[in-house]
Amino acid sequence: MSRRTTLLLLLALSAGHAQAANLNASVDRSRLNSGETVELTVESTDVTQFGKPDLSPLEAQFEVSGTRQINQLTTLDGDNHATTRWIITLLPKENGTVIIPPLQVGEYKTQPISLQVVETASQNTAAELAPVFVEADLDQTSVYVQAQALLTVRVYHSVSLYDDSSLTPLQIPDARVEQLGESRTYEKVINSIRHGVIETRYAIYPQHSGTLAIPTQTFSATLVESRPAQENTLQGTKPGKLIHVSSAQLPLVVKPKPALYPADTPWLPARSLTLTESWNPQPEQVQVGDSLTRSLTVKAEGLSSAQLPALPAPTSTACAATRTNRCSATRPTTAGSPAAAKTAKPWCPPAQAAWNCPPLKWCGGIPTKTTWNAPACRRAPCKWRPTRAWRSTHPPRPPSSPPPMTTSCGCGN
Repeated sequence: MSRRTTLLLLLALSAGHAQAANLNASVDRSRLNSGETVELTVESTDVTQFGKPDLSPLEAQFEVSGTRQINQLTTLDGDNHATTRWIITLLPKENGTVIIPPLQVGEYKTQPISLQVVETASQNTAAELAPVFVEADLDQTSVYVQAQALLTVRVYHSVSLYDDSSLTPLQIPDARVEQLGESRTYEKVINSIRHGVIETRYAIYPQHSGTLAIPTQTFSATLVESRPAQENTLQGTKPGKLIHVSSAQLPLVVKPKPALYPADTPWLPARSLTLTESWNPQPEQVQVGDSLTRSLTVKAEGLSSAQLPALPAPTSTACAATRTNRCSATRPTTAGSPAAAKTAKPWCPPAQAAWNCPPLKWCGGIPTKTTWNAPACRRAPCKWRPTRAWRSTHPPRPPSSPPPMTTSCGCGN
């Protein structure tokens, strides 16, 4: 292939990707404690860009602990897509709100990212002086029965470990346990010593009231031990020492359902509860005889979808034949376990121009810090939507056949 042909192919490739190329930045978490590191990922889809990010804007507020580059080429439907990622490990120099400034690669720039660095007190405990130790903590020490408590287990190590490490599975009688995502790793400086951190989070749902004992978590690993200088070989290391370290047992007080809680109301010890509705198409744009879908979504933070009762189907005489579709989904996150249940009902506006949407009322209890014996808390809070009215326009001519009814229900929103 001639030099001229190669240049023409490169120019054509550049023109084809000029508009698709971009530069994005993201972090593995936006809130961290002082002394901990955060991973910044800069991603480029410009196949003609051979440079690397200019890290000099980071020097004022961050210590750059390490960088690595990952190149990836994927093929989809015959099209090649190249992606380059630069993963940068940063250690903030200050506490409070810290801004990661825009970074530039070629002619592209990333957007700034805000971080919250929380100051933590230094504790010179015996455990923190050990080469490997485990900490476990709960986000709250008391919850209602079937409510969510978040357990965070962190393994700290100031020495190198082989990749055969393991953490005992969390099993608690009389409680349902869910791991929230995969374990994540980062670094933290403790007593001026840099430690690697392996963090795992769990959602715990106690099924009975009383005191629930969170068992100890044992971490097992093999230490990497370097050879003395006089024993250096081509391998450089030798089999290390197997260690086992455990966290402390934690008590969790589980409160029973309040005696004054209404018997006819579902027990939903959620952190928050919302009820929303959407329409497809918008009611203001429909014509007499059109199919109209009303979607009702209830979301509860801190519950699983199995804990949510079914949404009641609104009744209507708008259509002789209607169908209600229900679906539910739970999406665990590192912040908790939001739950969602959704129901959709096809509608047809009646023959007259004016028509009403019947109300929906859905009640669920949310325990708060307010005492349940107080008069204001004798009834659980309710989320409901009032009756709505719209006017439909007449089409130029009646349809020859009724439109197909919507039968799908997605929980993607």
